[in-house]
Amino acid sequence: MRQLRTQRALAIFPEANLNVPNERALQFVLLIIVGATWGMTNPLAKISVSTGYSPLGIMFWQLVIVISFAGFVLVMRGHRLPLHRKALVLYAVIALTGTLIPDFLLYTSAAHIPAGILSIIMAVSPMIALPMALLIGIERFDMRRTIGTVLGLGAVVLMVGPKDGLAGPTETVFALVALCSAAFYAVQGNFIIWYSQTDIGPMRMLVGSSALGLLVITPFVVATDQFIDPRGIWTSVEWAIVGTGGLHALAYAGYLALIAQSGPVFASQVAYVVTATGMLWSILLLSEGYSNWVWLSFVLVMIAIRLVQPRRTRPL
Repeated sequence: MRQLRTQRALAIFPEANLNVPNERALQFVLLIIVGATWGMTNPLAKISVSTGYSPLGIMFWQLVIVISFAGFVLVMRGHRLPLHRKALVLYAVIALTGTLIPDFLLYTSAAHIPAGILSIIMAVSPMIALPMALLIGIERFDMRRTIGTVLGLGAVVLMVGPKDGLAGPTETVFALVALCSAAFYAVQGNFIIWYSQTDIGPMRMLVGSSALGLLVITPFVVATDQFIDPRGIWTSVEWAIVGTGGLHALAYAGYLALIAQSGPVFASQVAYVVTATGMLWSILLLSEGYSNWVWLSFVLVMIAIRLVQPRRTRPL
């Protein structure tokens, strides 16, 4: 999900100011902050489903939070939301493949597998996106990136294959469900580039798709009695729901700022931070522990991220 923002950014920000050495330290600080913020969303998602809240109810409030934050940014910038036919198609596909289906699968799997495992699996999204991009002709074959794809998918096999990887068949099944979620994020990223409507801008894409997703999901939330009433005593679970939506919106805004300042290739390194801090937050907040197979998967994914990243087009 988060690593695929790089593909979108390459189309939206083809040029950026990359030759400002005295700003590099600040850019690295922003990179770490953005990555650590995004990395915390997986353990918070785990906490959100820990007491039986349904995925639809959680998704409802997170969409509300994202729309409120991103909508405020658009208003402050004086930007209007495009509502022509091509824009609406774009919002609809992003809502379906980037929010409704993958988030439902993500929250469903989060109730059954460790948050650190989710962080590793979500990092595989770019590895899934690459063969898709080759098939539809928006990427050219590159041996380095192909090897990265193989390593990333091999990392998942190491988690679900050996008997000492995940705890049992149930966790293995839901790890594959999470992998399906990552695949939908890959579809989303490729569609945005293929559809060539990047002039709309990422923040407006976020607001438009989130608003449409909210319209779609609300009747189902009401009909299935999955609405989460915010009134009453708040526990760590309710704060985790708010935190996930808020941190996602903040991290995305920070990521766009990072792209604008340092370029999409430098910003793509946020994938390392998201994955690593996702594991770290899961250990600190949830006291999770992992087998040697999982740690080996983590190492392979970090290598794969490096290989799959787009090459630099100009020196930093």
